[in-house]
Amino acid sequence: MGVEGAVFKRLDDPYWPAARGWSKYKVRETTDAIVEAIASPPASPRSLLRGRLRGP
Repeated sequence: MGVEGAVFKRLDDPYWPAARGWSKYKVRETTDAIVEAIASPPASPRSLLRGRLRGP
């Protein structure tokens, strides 16, 4: 949809220009896949060989 995420701050925090204190919630798109191989330790995978499931 073209939306990267939402930026927010606590209600009780004042607004300070150019100050870090805001948080960003990023929108994530998910899909089902079949993992065929892991090219690193399974506890901290760096790359996966995966296949995407086809619809009916």
